[in-house]
Amino acid sequence: MKRTILSLLIHATALTALATPYNGKQKKMLPEVRVAESVADTTVTTTNKAASARALVESGVSYYDGDDFPKAEECFLKALETYTQLFKQNPDTYREDLAGVQDKLGNIYFDLHDDAKSEEFYLKALENKIYLFNKDPEAYRASVAETQVNLGTLYADTENYAKAEECFLEALENYTKLFSISPEGYRASLALTQNNLGSLYADKHDYAKAEEFHLKALENYTLLLAHAPETYRTDLALTQNFLGILYSDTHKYAKAEEFFLKALENRTLLYDQSPEAHLEDMAMIQWNLMLIYSRMKNWKKYDSMLDQALKSYEILAQQDARFQDDVADLRDRKLKRRMK
Repeated sequence: MKRTILSLLIHATALTALATPYNGKQKKMLPEVRVAESVADTTVTTTNKAASARALVESGVSYYDGDDFPKAEECFLKALETYTQLFKQNPDTYREDLAGVQDKLGNIYFDLHDDAKSEEFYLKALENKIYLFNKDPEAYRASVAETQVNLGTLYADTENYAKAEECFLEALENYTKLFSISPEGYRASLALTQNNLGSLYADKHDYAKAEEFHLKALENYTLLLAHAPETYRTDLALTQNFLGILYSDTHKYAKAEEFFLKALENRTLLYDQSPEAHLEDMAMIQWNLMLIYSRMKNWKKYDSMLDQALKSYEILAQQDARFQDDVADLRDRKLKRRMK
């Protein structure tokens, strides 16, 4: 499973912790993989070396999308070796390619939980991208911001909150400038960064800033949803869930209920289209609502949501034994309610 790469920092367990985030990539395997690996070993001209490296990168991406991280790593490392050689011969031509494969290796090592290597490659990529940015800011601002988000995500995941905040704020500055030039082109990236900052500040218990950034993200995702519901409904549901958690943590239970219900409505629509992909997230929101109703002492709504959550977790437990403890917990809660 992939960890958070250019994705939202998602609260995973009911109302408090962080969990495996949404990742919208489509998995695919490209037929060119074996060809790309074979051409890299031949003695070729500089032009063919560059083509070979690009083919290796494409192969690595296909392996990465298929969650085959060892083969993806192998492809990216071979491409790195070639691009490093080409860069020494012609830095101006190959710096961008070198930075790109460094970024991809950062992603690989992030997913492999090798945080030291992930940081190393992200920092190398960022150094090269900043060099390019200083020569042509408008051409490379988005690329710099992308790596700043990746690096910030790594630091947040390893609880280095000061560095994470620095990276996310720098990315926010860049995406805000890009948004001012092309609102529709960069609204999604801006909203993603706002959500990352909201989650970061929530983890630091700076709830005022967390609310500020999640509400900004909510506004942007609401606008995006109006134009592309199928693309952004998941992001909107995640943001609504963030706000539900935030308001629960600050004991604003009526607001928490409001946002959890909105998140559940959107997640249910997604579940109806693709049950397997969205059942766990829908169940999590049902659990969150159940806890909110417990705190509000609204036992009628509590019982109803308990039944919904139990049904969802029973299905999940049939597919994955990890959810058996959740089923046991919910059944115990149901038994206690019957005894009252």
